[in-house]
Amino acid sequence: MFAKIKFAAILTNSIAVLTAIIGSGGLGALVFEGLISFSTEKVMAGALPAIGFALFLDMSFTALEKRLTSRQGGE
Repeated sequence: MFAKIKFAAILTNSIAVLTAIIGSGGLGALVFEGLISFSTEKVMAGALPAIGFALFLDMSFTALEKRLTSRQGGE
């Protein structure tokens, strides 16, 4: 169950970046502006924070899963 929740959270982060296609702005806007203008700096300015947030979500959910499942096994 935790794997599904973790996957959904990371997928939501990815979709948030892609919503810049419809004009919502955010980090995705930097990525797409960089792609249009062939600017690696802009692409990285949008992509690296999005990747960092995805890694943060993954590590947070993994730690939460370990904490909650270790309590169940010890009882």
